[in-house]
Parts: sequence; structure tokens; C-alpha cells
Amino acid sequence: MEIYELANEYLRLKEEQERLQNRIKQIKEILQKEIAEKGNFRVGDREFVLIRRVSFDFDPDKVREIEGDSIFNVVARTVVDKKKIFSLQKAGIIGSEIERAKVIRKETSALVVKEVSKK
Repeated sequence: MEIYELANEYLRLKEEQERLQNRIKQIKEILQKEIAEKGNFRVGDREFVLIRRVSFDFDPDKVREIEGDSIFNVVARTVVDKKKIFSLQKAGIIGSEIERAKVIRKETSALVVKEVSKK
């Protein structure tokens, strides 16, 4: 298969994927609302249930208040605000030397398809 045919197929599939993801999202919202109002239901050998997932953090000040400094110092960590670093760099307050402090945690590649103007 020629590269241009593959590229066109890729674009068609990406459009279909987006359409399908939007439809799945719509259906999921309807199902979640129905289950919240009327309860779980079965379709064939599958049961549709609503499970509550909670994501949380601990309030640092309250941890220190409840457990004291000795425990707090064991569990707390310092985090640098990247947005503030970039903002201070852009303003010229922080120089390029700060780049040596970067630690790459994860690196990925992405295929990017850009619209190009036709001339």
C-alpha cells in the first residue's frame, strides 16, 4: 500500500474514531443518568453498574496539624511550579541556566497531522 493511501486511510479512521468517541460519550452519559435514577440493569450476561471513584490528596497543613512536623517531614515533598518557572523565564527573571534542573519523567512521540494552506 502506498504511503499516501495509508495517510488517507489514517485520516478517515481518525475522523470515524472521533465520531464514535463522541457517540460513546453521549450514550455513557445517558446510561449513567439512568442508573443513578433507577439502579443497575442487565443486558444479556452483562450488568451495567455505576461505581463511584474518588481521587484525593491530603491537605498539607492539616497533615502537619494532625501528625506533627516529624511525620509531615517524612511524607511531604517539595514541588516546583512549572508554570511559574516558564512565566519567570518569559519575563526574563530566570535565565536559560534553569534548563539544567529539568528532569524528564516520561517521553512519548505523537503523530501530528496539520492542515496546510493550498496555494
